[in-house]
Amino acid sequence: MKNNNNNKIITTVSIVFAAMLTQGCASTVLSSVSESNRDVSGTYDGTWKAVVVSTSSIQSMGANWRVTCSDRTGEEYGPLIVENGVLQFGSYDSENVSSSGKFRLAVPLKERAAASNTSDSQLHNSGMKVILNGSLERESGKLTFGFAQFGYQGCTSKVKYEKA
Repeated sequence: MKNNNNNKIITTVSIVFAAMLTQGCASTVLSSVSESNRDVSGTYDGTWKAVVVSTSSIQSMGANWRVTCSDRTGEEYGPLIVENGVLQFGSYDSENVSSSGKFRLAVPLKERAAASNTSDSQLHNSGMKVILNGSLERESGKLTFGFAQFGYQGCTSKVKYEKA
């Protein structure tokens, strides 16, 4: 990532997400779905996966920061299991799916972001999360590898949700 004003460079450690896969726009949801808005009709119940459609290579964070993101086109994330309107991703916390199919799930990662050796800056909060959100009804949404220092903004890809 670069800060255009101060030429600061930050890189992230390689994110090993394969282990998570082997464990059991208008569609963007910015917060979790409340229990009172949870879908109880069974419409979205079943097994889903997120397939990356596209990733912009350069993305902005904050006022002056830019990050170069890896192209994840074609990568699949899942399974996302919905049962009684509750979405579960592996052994991580579950989240509700709304009656219109919207959801937001944030999973903390063990990996940490780090400044590169050539940077004149340091990250003060190196935590990371992967955030899946969108609409199962529209079968679209986003996947973000977010950085704590930037309010979990980060490399965001457009995804298509497919029912297995």
